[in-house]
Amino acid sequence: MLPRIDYEYDVFVSYSRQDLFDRNGKAAPDSPVARILSLLDSQGLSYWIDKEGIYSGQQFADVIISAIQRSRVFLFLSSRHSNQSEWTVREVYEASAEGKTIIPVLLDNSPYNRTIQFLLGPLDRMDFFANGAEKKLLSSVQAALSQKEESRKIFYVSENERLRGLEMLEPLAIAVRDRIPVILTYRSYKSTSADGQTFVLHPSFFKEYNNRWYIFGKRWANGGMDHFAIDRILSFEYAKDIPFISDDSFDPESWFSDVIGVTKKKGNKPETILFKVSPAITPYIDSKPIHSSQVLKERLPDGSRLFEMKVIVNYELIKVLLSYAEDLEVLQPASLIATLRDHYQKALEQYSKQST
Repeated sequence: MLPRIDYEYDVFVSYSRQDLFDRNGKAAPDSPVARILSLLDSQGLSYWIDKEGIYSGQQFADVIISAIQRSRVFLFLSSRHSNQSEWTVREVYEASAEGKTIIPVLLDNSPYNRTIQFLLGPLDRMDFFANGAEKKLLSSVQAALSQKEESRKIFYVSENERLRGLEMLEPLAIAVRDRIPVILTYRSYKSTSADGQTFVLHPSFFKEYNNRWYIFGKRWANGGMDHFAIDRILSFEYAKDIPFISDDSFDPESWFSDVIGVTKKKGNKPETILFKVSPAITPYIDSKPIHSSQVLKERLPDGSRLFEMKVIVNYELIKVLLSYAEDLEVLQPASLIATLRDHYQKALEQYSKQST
């Protein structure tokens, strides 16, 4: 989780825009969603709600997930439309992973979809059209806001408690927020020196990948955006006397739109990856794409499927593809096939040396 310097909203409202807007894109004031928003307004409760519906896959990570993290309570408005939306599923999943207090409110009798049922099945849900529902909803929200957050946690996600450097996240987050340069002592994975290297970093943002945090920033005015693993930082201190170098032209959304993980160099170009997956993992790859650019190209008679995605070939992508072993076969490009073949061959040689 990101360190919480402060909460910005009392409530995050997860809903389907079809339950608030008509076909002309105008809000219906008598809709259940509008009534709930008015209810929150009447009590002076702050809330975040996506009324634009314009976010792409990467913007979801940058905007909506951040809003969920900065909200105290998560309100899920369940309806036929919201239970069919991939966006609300993602929002519910993120709220669950963040350990938020989730309050489900039924706008109709539609059943949860499979994922939401798995996540929210144990929770009590209230019918918005039942007698006294508005009063009950306000009472539930206010009760959740008055409780200590740690006493409300009901979902647990995998975390590496032994990962070094987590204690630096919050003070580094302050440096990012307040644009304060830091003097960083860092030991890379390839470094042979136990003392590491010391330099000034102008931190810009964080990115988490595979349960490891990275901080991104510039080391000099004309340099590119570098990244550093939090667990490899030996120490740091604020350097408030050094002018901060900002790069407002750098767009993290665009930078990460064609990459898996964090490894990318200026000038890298995405490649079209065509791959085949076995029937055994087809449902998994279909419901949890390797990358947001992934599209289904063909359904094969044996139950396997061909997918295509356009990404930069980097260390993280190779490791992800290798993790599927015999259930995934890359068909193009030839250079990536050769790289994967080399990895598999070395692994085979390694195990062949062991006595049977």
